[in-house]
Amino acid sequence: MNEIYRFESVKKYYLASRRGLLEMALRKKPVYVHALEDFSFSLETGKVTAMVGESGSGKTTIGKIMATIENPTSGSVYFKGTKVSSKDYPRIRKDLSMVFQNPATSLNPRMRISELMSEPLGNFDKDKVEESLQSVGLSFDEVRNKQPKELSGGQIQRIAIARALVKHPDLIILDEPTSALDESMQAQILNILIDIQEQFHLTYIFITHNISVAKYLADTISVLYAGKLVENGPAQKILSAPQHPYTQLLIKSVPTVSSREISAPTGDVPSLINPPTGCRFHTRCPFVMEKCRQEEPPLVVRDEVEVACWLDA
Repeated sequence: MNEIYRFESVKKYYLASRRGLLEMALRKKPVYVHALEDFSFSLETGKVTAMVGESGSGKTTIGKIMATIENPTSGSVYFKGTKVSSKDYPRIRKDLSMVFQNPATSLNPRMRISELMSEPLGNFDKDKVEESLQSVGLSFDEVRNKQPKELSGGQIQRIAIARALVKHPDLIILDEPTSALDESMQAQILNILIDIQEQFHLTYIFITHNISVAKYLADTISVLYAGKLVENGPAQKILSAPQHPYTQLLIKSVPTVSSREISAPTGDVPSLINPPTGCRFHTRCPFVMEKCRQEEPPLVVRDEVEVACWLDA
């Protein structure tokens, strides 16, 4: 397998609150949010991988580490086979781009579209800018002198995608790029993403809480829960025969034409400051056993899918 990114036992902790002089003088122990815990994962070149899970599952943290916005607390990260350190960040940033959830806040509202499109290049290149805008169905002459506030939500998201594409990256990280759009516009954006992925042979990480969106465009699905990878493998296998109870409930929570019955996970996501022992899903799992409360299940391969669950172990 040709990997573009690989994570080995990566952890990411955030301070839960600021530590001032008083806290340090009193020797209070710092309190951490365990955003990502022992995360091991490989991203295959030229494929679309969907990172799926509820808010707080660690999806965006993974995207930020890949984009070199955040540093891992511990563990190893490899990009194109080379172990990553901070001195490698400028080189890696040339080969990847990120599209954020809300382009209205990620794009400078005072800049014109021609300036926004040129910013990743460091200079104005009309041919590259025009090519990227055409790839997302926009006319350079129509939008070049406009500001984001003069465009619709769908147009702004297309600008964000075109801006990510303009420097011809190998990898694009898409953080909930359709969640702020209505369903008809979501479909248009997803079709655009599929077209440019095939046209430019791109690798995508598609971060989403919506497993039906993952179904539409992903080759591989990685399911995260409370900072842990619980299921990972070919999208078709996971969607047709999910093995982890959390994945099963995510799929059942999506309404279909044939059934009005939906089954979403009940209860609250566990605290990431004080995660539960054993399997982190055991507080909400309908199949919980005593072993689940005591021992954390390892990731094992079953029918080409990695799954962390004591059921059928």
